Amino acid sequence: MQALFASDPAAVAPGTEDLDFAVAQTIITSPPPAAPVEDDEDDDFESTVVVDRRPKIPWRLVLDDGTSFDLTGARVVLGRNPAAADSSEQRLPVPDKTRTLSKTHARLELDDGRWSITDLRSTNGVLVVDASGEETLVEADVPIEVTSRFVLGEVGMRVTYGEDD
Repeated sequence: MQALFASDPAAVAPGTEDLDFAVAQTIITSPPPAAPVEDDEDDDFESTVVVDRRPKIPWRLVLDDGTSFDLTGARVVLGRNPAAADSSEQRLPVPDKTRTLSKTHARLELDDGRWSITDLRSTNGVLVVDASGEETLVEADVPIEVTSRFVLGEVGMRVTYGEDD
């Protein structure tokens, strides 16, 4: 490496004989990288606070009794004590005095501003209620759009946007 920074600019570093002159000149005359500056302060990387800069999603899950929860992801797993399939899914435990919710009951998914729900083979199923009040039993593993209220076991709820609690 000493030959690379020789005081004689005409010196040729070993292995650079076949290089273009401009490239060789750059290699020969470029100074070595600067050493990192030592900081007197103790820099503890583990104490760094991570700031969540993701945009806030104004969706909420509102139970019939008025209890509401923020929906912070595009995929939300619902149940008494749900298990998320992967780290991108929000786990949302739903309070259930009726004990009719399965541990992992259903999955909500947001796509292009519309929510769908999938029954994850729950014991007591999922009903989707449309605006006219007609109930549709959701077939297991088949997503269906949620346009109004839906019921997991005997717990009714709806998804709202923004301040529509």
